[in-house]
Amino acid sequence: MERPLRLLAVLFGFIVLLNPAARAQNSILLLDPVPESINAVRFDPSYYYNAPVRVNTLAQQLAERWQEHGVTVVYYKAYDPVHGAKYKTSYALNEMADYGRQNLLKYVLESCTARGIRVMAWLPAFQHKPAWEKHPEWRVKNPDGTDYRLNDQSYPLCAAHPEVREWWLGLIRDLLDQYDGLAGIDIGEPVVRWQSAYCSCASCVEQTSATGYGDVAALGLTKTLLASFEAIHASKKIACVTSVVSPKSGGSLYSPAEQRGYTGFDLEALLSHPHRPDWVSLELMWQQWADLYKNPALFNPAWVEGAAKAIKNQVAGRSRLLVHLELTPFGQQSVDGQRLQESIRAAKKAGLMDIDLYDTHQIDRDEAWPAVQAGFAWQPARKVLVVSDPIGENDARQVASLLSHFKAETEILLLDAGGSYTAGRLTGRDLLFYIGVDPKFILPKAFLQEAAAFTGAITWIHFGLGQFLEQPGTPDYAIRYLGSGADSAWNRVRYKGLLLPRQDPDFNRVAVSDSSGCQVYAWLEKGDERLPYALKSRNLWYFADLTTAFVREGGSYIAFADLLHDILGQEHRANPLAMVRIEDISPLSDVTSLRRIADYLQGEEVPFSISLVPFYLDPASNTAASLSDQPEFVDAIRYMVRKGGVIVMHGNTHQYRGETTADYEFWDMMHNEPLFSDSREYVRERIETGLGEMARHGLWPVTWETPHYGASQLAYSVINHYFSSAYERRQTIDLHGSDQLLPWLIYEHSSGGKIIPENLGYIPLSDQRSGPLLEAARNNLALRDGVASFFFHPFCDIAVLKEIITGMKAMGYRFTDPRHTSQQVRGKDFRVVTGRGEIELPLSSAWLREFFIDERGAIQDEHYSDELRSDTLRKSVAVPEGWIYVAAAVPARPKGALANLMSSVVNSVPRLNEYAGAAKPLAVPDEHPARMVLLHNGDAPEQLLRGQENWEQALGSVGIDGIRLDVAQFFVVPEGSNLIVVPAAASLALKQQQILLLVRSVQNGANIILERPSELSAAMGIMPQESRRVLQSVVDEYYPTVPIQWAGPDTLTDFETEFDYITYASDPASGRPAVIGGEYGEGRYLYWGTHFDPESEGGYGRYPFLLEMVRYQFGLKPLLRREMVEIFFDPGSREEISVEDLIKMWRKNGVRTIHAAGWHSYRDYTYDYGRLIELAHQNAMRVYLWLELPHVSDKFWLDHPEWREKNALGADADTAGTRWRRPMALNMPPCREAVMAELRSLLLAHEWDGINLAELYYESAEGAAAPKWFTPMNRAFRDHFSQRHGYDPLAIFDSASRHYWRRSPRALAALYALREEHLLDQHRRFIAFFRSVEAEKKTAWEVVVTTLDAAMAPAAAAAMGVNTAAIAALADELPFTLQLEEPPRANPVHPQGYTALIERGEAYSRGRTPVATLNLVDRPQQPGLVTRQITGLELYRTLQQGEARGARLALNSEASLYEVDSEYLPMALAAATRESLAVSVWQIDAAGTVALLLDPKQHPDVLVDGGVWPAYHRGHLILPPGRHTIEPVDRASSFFKGFWAEGRLIALSGELIELARIVRGIRFRYRSETANWIVLSEKPHAIEVDGQEIKPAMMRGELGYAFSLPAGEHRAEIYTTSRTTQLVKQISLALSGLIAGGGLLFGIILGVLYLKNARRHRKSAA
Repeated sequence: MERPLRLLAVLFGFIVLLNPAARAQNSILLLDPVPESINAVRFDPSYYYNAPVRVNTLAQQLAERWQEHGVTVVYYKAYDPVHGAKYKTSYALNEMADYGRQNLLKYVLESCTARGIRVMAWLPAFQHKPAWEKHPEWRVKNPDGTDYRLNDQSYPLCAAHPEVREWWLGLIRDLLDQYDGLAGIDIGEPVVRWQSAYCSCASCVEQTSATGYGDVAALGLTKTLLASFEAIHASKKIACVTSVVSPKSGGSLYSPAEQRGYTGFDLEALLSHPHRPDWVSLELMWQQWADLYKNPALFNPAWVEGAAKAIKNQVAGRSRLLVHLELTPFGQQSVDGQRLQESIRAAKKAGLMDIDLYDTHQIDRDEAWPAVQAGFAWQPARKVLVVSDPIGENDARQVASLLSHFKAETEILLLDAGGSYTAGRLTGRDLLFYIGVDPKFILPKAFLQEAAAFTGAITWIHFGLGQFLEQPGTPDYAIRYLGSGADSAWNRVRYKGLLLPRQDPDFNRVAVSDSSGCQVYAWLEKGDERLPYALKSRNLWYFADLTTAFVREGGSYIAFADLLHDILGQEHRANPLAMVRIEDISPLSDVTSLRRIADYLQGEEVPFSISLVPFYLDPASNTAASLSDQPEFVDAIRYMVRKGGVIVMHGNTHQYRGETTADYEFWDMMHNEPLFSDSREYVRERIETGLGEMARHGLWPVTWETPHYGASQLAYSVINHYFSSAYERRQTIDLHGSDQLLPWLIYEHSSGGKIIPENLGYIPLSDQRSGPLLEAARNNLALRDGVASFFFHPFCDIAVLKEIITGMKAMGYRFTDPRHTSQQVRGKDFRVVTGRGEIELPLSSAWLREFFIDERGAIQDEHYSDELRSDTLRKSVAVPEGWIYVAAAVPARPKGALANLMSSVVNSVPRLNEYAGAAKPLAVPDEHPARMVLLHNGDAPEQLLRGQENWEQALGSVGIDGIRLDVAQFFVVPEGSNLIVVPAAASLALKQQQILLLVRSVQNGANIILERPSELSAAMGIMPQESRRVLQSVVDEYYPTVPIQWAGPDTLTDFETEFDYITYASDPASGRPAVIGGEYGEGRYLYWGTHFDPESEGGYGRYPFLLEMVRYQFGLKPLLRREMVEIFFDPGSREEISVEDLIKMWRKNGVRTIHAAGWHSYRDYTYDYGRLIELAHQNAMRVYLWLELPHVSDKFWLDHPEWREKNALGADADTAGTRWRRPMALNMPPCREAVMAELRSLLLAHEWDGINLAELYYESAEGAAAPKWFTPMNRAFRDHFSQRHGYDPLAIFDSASRHYWRRSPRALAALYALREEHLLDQHRRFIAFFRSVEAEKKTAWEVVVTTLDAAMAPAAAAAMGVNTAAIAALADELPFTLQLEEPPRANPVHPQGYTALIERGEAYSRGRTPVATLNLVDRPQQPGLVTRQITGLELYRTLQQGEARGARLALNSEASLYEVDSEYLPMALAAATRESLAVSVWQIDAAGTVALLLDPKQHPDVLVDGGVWPAYHRGHLILPPGRHTIEPVDRASSFFKGFWAEGRLIALSGELIELARIVRGIRFRYRSETANWIVLSEKPHAIEVDGQEIKPAMMRGELGYAFSLPAGEHRAEIYTTSRTTQLVKQISLALSGLIAGGGLLFGIILGVLYLKNARRHRKSAA
């Protein structure tokens, strides 16, 4: 039975695809705003008496036609004055026509309601033949007493007659009682008489006599109409009145007062009453007046626009205004569909979007429905100018984004800070928005004048209103500006009965002086007080705060967003929609939770989004996973899709530095700025990689979500190329926090793209309550077309999700998903469309596959092209709502069922190497260690020779080893190499056979680097052109924010290639590529159009980011790391980043020593040094206290004004504004003692590993020429100088003194000498102080003294009081480590400069290990400077050379380090280590302690030198110096490793000298200047150092168990199990082996006995 049912289902699906009616659009779930404009038609059943079908069928056919052509309201003519009622009625005097007896109205109501069309009962006003005939006294009378009748079809009743009024109200109540489904009642064309407002019936004559009023008929008409509206309102229905509007011969309209005198209809009286009509439909039938006045040149469709504006002003927003238009001809004036459409457009241009057409039978007759439909659908774009003060760009862009929800053409104007404004910017605009962000900004007078005269709608937001109201010529808006305030207690806005929270403390006070002309829509509240928040007066709207600031879920921004409909005059259908997104799903997510959530949501009939990250990465744990790695996860995603899920691509890895979904991917949160690597290529590569991975598994995203909602404007421009929409909060400028919370879908964000909103937030793991989110959802109901959208993490309690879904449904929300709008995803080889779209898909020798995916994830209507295609598919796509269309270029058509079965069988057969135990590759997937072969031409010219050397040195600066192969000896690519470098010199010497060999090698999968045009590059399709250009700089396309300058010019020969390529570097002038990368066959190439570097010594001089090009293009990286990076850390530069995240980042980047700024003590805050030190030690990092004396701290400066250092002008030497330090007078004993006491407390409070006494000098590099900065000049220092020299040193700065420095060099030299003496004394005192505290604490610190290298700038050093040699000599009496840095503006411009600095440090230190500071600052521009800040290859070569000399280099500061450099730092330190790498056996010759990363999934353990290695954990391997062999674990080693303890060495802060595994743990030898911090995977059972047991304090951290071992060189044995435990474990393993071996032996014996027995039986049988 199963097979027929399946065939039936397929057949049904096919029928659905063929039948558009079966795939009707479920417009109720559309995310797009649906205009709530009334598209009304008048329906008179009298014209349909000849219909050849039953009434129910007629009603259905009519409703279908109306719906198809955009009708939203039908005016059903319920009573014909002559023929009677077209509805069931037994009311007095009523007579039923045929359609009344057949109850046509019932069927029309049913059919229309089912299609979302409202039905209004249309009653011709006070026209009723039976009543007219029955009651002559009710008739309207002429002055002569005769009956008033317009024609023989007219039966007018006097509405002023009390009996008529009572009967008429009964008629209305009867109709409403009988047909509750009616939307309301329209009273059509109520008049006393045409061309007269008087009636002479007996009742009117009597009332005139009694009251003395001559217009009782008009008053009576008004009274009856108002009573009618009240009766309609009592039934909660819409009250509508339709009236003629009469123009004068010149085209202008009669005023309401004039119209009242003309017909007795008093529009103003009706609109001024509390029971005013809800709708007013006013007739603008130009053809009637063209015939009457015989002036068709004036009265035509264009006349409607002006007339519509006039009636709009008359109604003034008091009722909803419809424009009544007709096809009815008048005299010689006929109307066709085209002119009717023009009339509709004219009305809409006037801002009146609601249209009422007479009538359906004429439209049917003239076949004018297409014109009607087009007119209904057309909306004029409102022309908007958004103006803000100079600092309001973010807010202006956000307002402009909101306006794209509407039909609007928006331009942004930022006013000039100087106050200039070009008049005329408002010409042709419909609306002006002004956003005041700066309260002090003075608005340009020209702008104020133009705004005052502007007749369109003005929306004023926040500051500046007072200036506008005071501007001469500004209309009287009946409001007064009272000033601004700042009080966070004004924290809510009351709007539509809801209290909306707000967080902005700033607000403005306004007072309404005349409430009759000013309407307050929302109130700002504080307790019982309230102020107007949103108001409208005349054409001015005002909002009392910055509506785009401090926006929060469910907050006050809702009032502004909702009122935009009124401001723009564009109503949208009220339809509360909701969306849920299951967030942060990656390949390591729990599949059980995902399935459980999907099952629940399907059961609730709730569609949902799947926020999918295709790759998981955690550098800290060296963990990676892709969709391809996790088939169960892919199955779970497909399961979710079948349950109603739709996929949203949520980045590629959702991480930049840290763990997937815990980190940003396209924003640098560490620095709160765009990524350093922010570039089009970076974003493109990530998106294409992720899309490709998803497509491989048939997972088709329909939209995008930026990880953590953070990306640069450049990144968004690339994202928009691939995704026409995004489901997120998008940043409006390059500033974190500018991500915009949207109340509904917008069509064009200021950063580009359609944005689907998320505006309710999420459930935090730490506070899993549904209440706050539901409260925000409840507030969102104030939005007339809002979409309430939230996201939910699968690791949260599903019970909370159930509460939210249940709660939102109870509020009336309907759940929808991103498929319900038009959007397109443009993958490299596919297109995905929802809704409608135009697609272009290039096909290159590929099959075209097209299919739909329905609401439940089933593939429908799949088909393939009949042949391979090499063209571009171009087509318009219309996708059934809720479905997805996919077009993909695929390499092959699907096989038949039999072929698939055979392939499945073949693939299921185990491979031989699975039994043979083939060795697995050691490398991490997609990041292979680079193994280079460099072709070398020793006979090349000198410049080309240097270029060859520079390739080798540049790659070698981070440890990429290689083989140098003489080009003459090149006959085969050496085995194991994966990168061939062919410098320009070598390419010149290649023979044709060698070129063919290289081309074939690349075609077969090799990676190659080519330099300059050559026969080889031409053979690979890179063809040189005749044009050339001279370059002296390039733009690195991945790091375009770093200017790169060359020492000398070079020629770039332009080139072309027919293949796709990536530009890595380009000419900044022309944009022409200088370096490209592409694919050739199975291999890849990088091509340099210029010389790589013929000038520098080391290859750093032109392309600093070479290594990134190699990594991006080839997936190759250096292998080895020396995790001994030393950094300076200033917490003030990292205020936005948690110390936990910093530690993770530093650990990833190989940081071992942290010099932490120790001056962050303020009166209200002190940095948490304890937490920093604790986390650092848990990660085997050392923390030194970094001091910048004579600066102590801000708190010390403020608390002790008496000890502040003075400058040569006698003022406090507060350099905090420019040179940041606030120096104290350390030569004054009380001050020095207080400083030491403070430092002692700080040192004793925490477990510091060392101290860096840095830059203890005077900040006066300019010397006496800058007395403001010249110190010390405190009283004690001056007294000391005076005692020695007999005069006050201030005289040296007195131009009238004989000691003035310009005329007395001797006096200045004496001053310099005393300053040097003082500084030397302070160094001695503080070093001795540190050693005393060290002894008190019973610890071992490394004391570092950082000072200037006076040899680099002797004059500056002297001016700053620094004598480097004398300071260094102090180490003989008080041991410390000397650290040198360059004086101000004397920064080295190449690595050799730092090498010289190190050499001088060696000389000063006399045998001790020197340390140098690498200051990461902008260096002064000078020849030879490649980049202003040292970065890239120059930085790595500097580190490499320093390490080669045994020196340490510390980076100051880590916050200034370019992100691209971070991970290469430990590689540069490991550059001296050599490696020989086969696929599964690596030979490492380590020069020091090094580490490397392996694939932890493939290799939970590895062998080093033949044994399971105890310093390997989660893919991270540590090696001591020496030659080592690394290989995968074999089966024997895997079995016997159980006899050894499991503890692993994860990290250490010192140098690892030797390491061995012992039965109960590990044994190693180490060396460390300070305490050696160790991290183990298991808690130690016992620790011995040099044979003596110690019991250090133990900490449990993220990595494992951390503790310290003594400073110095020692041998340690760490036992992670007791003897008893290990013995039991070994016995257990041995017994297991015996049992297994015994079982095997027993089986062999049984087999032998069986064979013997079988032989005996055969013999017996014979």
